[in-house]
Amino acid sequence: MFQFEGCFPVDPNSIVVYMDGEYIYYPDPRLSFNPADQTLTYTADPPFPDGATIEFYISDATDITGCELRYSQHCSVVIDKSPPEFDEGPEWSPACGSTINDSTVIHFSACVHDEGVGMTPFDSDDSLTDESALASIFNSIYLTINGGLLPGGGVPGLGYDFVWQTATPSGFPPSCDCDTTYHSSTIFYDGFPFSNFHIIRRSCRTDAIWPCSESDCPACSDCDWEVQFDVPAGDIRSLVGDPVELELCFHIKDLLREQDCGPNDTVVCCTYYFGVSCDTLVGLSLTSPANGFSADCSLDVNLQWSEPTGSTPIYYDVYLNDSLIADDITTTSFNVGEISNFSDTVMNFSWYVIAQNPCDTDTSAVWHFQIEPCCKPAVAEAGCPAPNCFGFSSCENQPVYFAIYDTTGQTIDHSRTYFTILVFHEGGGVDTFWITGTDSHLSWIGDTVVVHWSPIADGDSVVIFVDSLYTTEGCRTQFH
Repeated sequence: MFQFEGCFPVDPNSIVVYMDGEYIYYPDPRLSFNPADQTLTYTADPPFPDGATIEFYISDATDITGCELRYSQHCSVVIDKSPPEFDEGPEWSPACGSTINDSTVIHFSACVHDEGVGMTPFDSDDSLTDESALASIFNSIYLTINGGLLPGGGVPGLGYDFVWQTATPSGFPPSCDCDTTYHSSTIFYDGFPFSNFHIIRRSCRTDAIWPCSESDCPACSDCDWEVQFDVPAGDIRSLVGDPVELELCFHIKDLLREQDCGPNDTVVCCTYYFGVSCDTLVGLSLTSPANGFSADCSLDVNLQWSEPTGSTPIYYDVYLNDSLIADDITTTSFNVGEISNFSDTVMNFSWYVIAQNPCDTDTSAVWHFQIEPCCKPAVAEAGCPAPNCFGFSSCENQPVYFAIYDTTGQTIDHSRTYFTILVFHEGGGVDTFWITGTDSHLSWIGDTVVVHWSPIADGDSVVIFVDSLYTTEGCRTQFH
């Protein structure tokens, strides 16, 4: 957005914008002007690509008296559409979906970085002299439990981990000793409300290996921030009313402001279940369509099955022809929709369901159903010149009638009907003509086609027949 200021309003038709190597003249569809507050808005079309650096400024403008632009600030922005990335992990323990108890320690670890604007100001500035400034990480990584924020936001404590190689100061000049890697991990303070929840700043101190070059030592990791979480399940569960199901989500976002269409978020979640006992699943069975069911032409496929007994919650995965079509649904049916068979062969289907609860998995039997082809032969009935075929006619333009219709109620595609005309001359010889349903020698009245063929010489014999045709659904009938 550009703001104009001056003694007189700007003339919008004089505005020229420089945007990413292009001069854009108002009125361009990408520019909109608001005379009330003298602002000009540019909307990128197509959107700028991720990682692009965009330079922009007002190149030219005059006010309504003709005075030219006195000053224009040149600006640039970097486009960042990508969320933070994992360099290591994420790792959960126990495995997600496990049934645990209050004494189980839930472990999460990951190493992350953001290529664009970064997750904190420290991503572009390795200075760690101001611990209070490092608290900005609280805006970038936080924890939610069962979809809600905890008092204080479920935020981590802070620490740092400097990684460097030693310089051996024996003799002059000093020699480099890159065989040993040194770590210095310090925890500033604990997280809240969990003490053993930390975010550790990773920093590779290339200045610490002077006068060695970076090529003398192992390369630094891309990881900027390491997340460490090791907390007993009961400590977490007690904060949210001791539920039987616990979902933990770590939210990791960059510094892109909301007003700039940010932030870009990465969210990783894991669910655990609690209970003194868990009943296995019994009685999962398929109900509809019946095993071996055969439909004619089309079928509204609504897969249904019975609910097994066992501990809840129960989730279902549905497979059709060995492909997963529904994942973790809680209903005992799944509507695939109508399937029609516009082919020449039978369509065969198999399906089954996998049920899961916190302690068990049960797989149903595999059932089958089929859909017969919709494509049955169409009919083309000749209505020859009265009184009958194989007669004589003195018409220069003799019409021949065919009634064409489909036996399954489909619509004939008039443009895809194909005819052959044979003209046998009295003195010998045969002329052959091929025409389609859009030819000027044809006219249609509903599903009746009239073939007009002329001129025909005295004594000629004419044979007209339908070769093939298609319905609008694509079914083909071949007559000759």
